[in-house]
Amino acid sequence: DSEIHISDELSVSQNEIRTLKSAISAESKRNFFLEKDIRYLESRIGSAIQNKLTSSEKDELLSRLDDGIAFPEGSLQDRNAFELYCNLFYVLQMEPKHVAELCELISPAERDFFLELIMFTLYGNQHDKREEHLLLQMFQIVLAHQFDSCTEYSSLLRSNTPVSRMMTTYTCRGPGKNYLKAVLRDPLTKIIEDMQDESSIFNDALQPDTHEERERLIKARADATCEGVKVLSEILLSHVEQIPFGLRWICKQIRILARRRFSNASEEQISSLIGGFFFLRFINPAIVTPEAYDIFEIPPTPKGRKQLTLIAKIMQMLVNQSMSHKEEYMAVFTTFINENKPRLGKFLRDVCDVPDFNEEFTSEQFEALTRKDLEIQITINEIYETHALVAKYLDKMKSDSVHHHLRQLIESLGDPPPRRPKEENYITTLELFTVWDTYVAGINQTLPDSEDKDESHDLLFLRAKNMVVQLFRLFPTQTVTRKNPIDLIKLIDMASASTDDSIASIGSAVSTIISGMSTHEQELLATEVYDELRHLGELLRRNKEELEELKQIKKATDDRAVYLRSQREAFHLYLQSV
Repeated sequence: DSEIHISDELSVSQNEIRTLKSAISAESKRNFFLEKDIRYLESRIGSAIQNKLTSSEKDELLSRLDDGIAFPEGSLQDRNAFELYCNLFYVLQMEPKHVAELCELISPAERDFFLELIMFTLYGNQHDKREEHLLLQMFQIVLAHQFDSCTEYSSLLRSNTPVSRMMTTYTCRGPGKNYLKAVLRDPLTKIIEDMQDESSIFNDALQPDTHEERERLIKARADATCEGVKVLSEILLSHVEQIPFGLRWICKQIRILARRRFSNASEEQISSLIGGFFFLRFINPAIVTPEAYDIFEIPPTPKGRKQLTLIAKIMQMLVNQSMSHKEEYMAVFTTFINENKPRLGKFLRDVCDVPDFNEEFTSEQFEALTRKDLEIQITINEIYETHALVAKYLDKMKSDSVHHHLRQLIESLGDPPPRRPKEENYITTLELFTVWDTYVAGINQTLPDSEDKDESHDLLFLRAKNMVVQLFRLFPTQTVTRKNPIDLIKLIDMASASTDDSIASIGSAVSTIISGMSTHEQELLATEVYDELRHLGELLRRNKEELEELKQIKKATDDRAVYLRSQREAFHLYLQSV
């Protein structure tokens, strides 16, 4: 059966979806590094504007711009090392508990590299459910450790912890950025436009002659700002279903762990903790710097930025459920914040209302054991640095059967090779596989027992159904009738008479199984096949919808790449003219 290559419309759509997802993930990763590079260049060019950039620093920046960040394609020449690395990354991807352990063990200096590797390489296919579920399992483990080791509620999820950095990096993935763009662009644009229309209210230089006039202007400005926050919060709070599943699931874990670990914590305290992640680490940074999230192509004016910062502060006060004593002028927003607290609390509870994915995940892991297309795009230096990190912390990791496999791989690989220079830092494809037959934790216990005689008849029935469906997909639609009831005998005769040896072989195998069935079982098989074909038709419809969505995401990702490259080119031209 593995020799058969189905090329019907469903198969074509599935291949297109896989190709698009892979392309989007690869482009998203490149964009992430472009954005990171641009932030660095912006900070250094700020020095150039202030005439603080030396000649050697200027040359270093120009060299960086000339080199670009695109990685040439290539591969490891040592075939044995290549296969060992394929196996190593398979183990790491399939066992998130060991990735979680490394997140806890690595030093702060190593953290950014490793988190970027996790988010954009190891689990880099951002539209693949299995990889997303593996990544979320890793989050769950790190979050649980953070809560277990924390003795004071007030110190949970502080910004200097591994889990906080993980959460911030996670929000930079494609689904999160697409959500921000979809929900924030219109309200933020309106806020900026309204501020320009009412420029007299927002003129900081205006000095009213009387106290009454000053109070009137303050109220006018506060009312205009509250109206902007109302528009923004209405969109955010009314579209819970648009929030990416992963973000909601992380919020759910925070809620569960907080209630379990700190049973005396009030509902308001728990909501504040969830809001701290969702708003302060996800929504607010996008409000203050919308250009960094592709919400605006052009940065806001200084006045616009000031207004967006004010709105972000109001959102922060709403989440924290407390007024700022440091900035007295914020007191004018007290009424607005008090009025909206209940609705925000309900929103944060609704955000957490998502199902677990245990059963679906088990099915995905079953499928992964037999898939031949598990792969990741990775640079040579990412491979070497991961090798070095695993080798460095291996002795501190918990010992189990998988840890034993990691040790075998690291010992077989030997010492980590040194980093390669930029021009030799190829990007390569690792085809993930394992040399161990029984591997994924929990999977073995749920596999059917092939020796169970009571199940063998049912398994033959299922095998026959799968082969008949496969025959329908192999034959052109105009040559076989898909109406109910399915004519199994006619289909099998057509397959057996086929000049294609693979199709004839399937026909013969099905014929052998059916010959041992009763008339009732054959009728049941025909009904099951018809239902499966109907489901496949529905799957094709959904695939077509997903394809259109992915094409839009791909276009947006490509447009973002063009914009970022133009930014780098602008920096290049500026430095040449300095």
